[in-house]
Amino acid sequence: KVRSSNVQLRNDMGLLTEKEASVLGQVSKKPSISQRDLAKNTGVSLGLINVILQKFIRAGYLKASQLNKRKLQYILTPVGILESAKRSYRLAIITISNYNKLESGVVTLLKELHQTGYDYFSIHGDGDLKKLIETTFRDCLEEAPVTLGQEPRDDPRAIVLNVTPEPLRDWKGDTVNVLEKIGCQP
Repeated sequence: KVRSSNVQLRNDMGLLTEKEASVLGQVSKKPSISQRDLAKNTGVSLGLINVILQKFIRAGYLKASQLNKRKLQYILTPVGILESAKRSYRLAIITISNYNKLESGVVTLLKELHQTGYDYFSIHGDGDLKKLIETTFRDCLEEAPVTLGQEPRDDPRAIVLNVTPEPLRDWKGDTVNVLEKIGCQP
């Protein structure tokens, strides 16, 4: 039975705070980690680290064993492993859902731009969003007479898809900030 305390332990790990989840993740990676290193790695105060670890021990997520007079080892129990796996699963589902929403927004944007008369698209910027746009472009506009080029063109039927948070400078042609247009501006 878990005793009540100032900080109530939740039964479902999905309700743990980000700090608590971060502590549990660090302990699962390195059971012999010191509380001081946990505090440094997670940004959680040393006093709160101790409270969190005690909560996890009382809830059965962790067991502590003495390595020497000054050092403890924290071992994730089967209950802790299960709760950690559940949290990872939930985070994966959220990530996949967010990716699908992002992809849907990109499809809608590309189709709208094509319907308004653009037939040449170039991408300004790099990274995962650029890759998503390239893949989505091929999938959603493969039947349309459009081109995904490398360089921007000064042409009324050409548009630059900016995948960076910053506006394009020194470019006079049509531009759309993809992050802003699909509602993902940081």
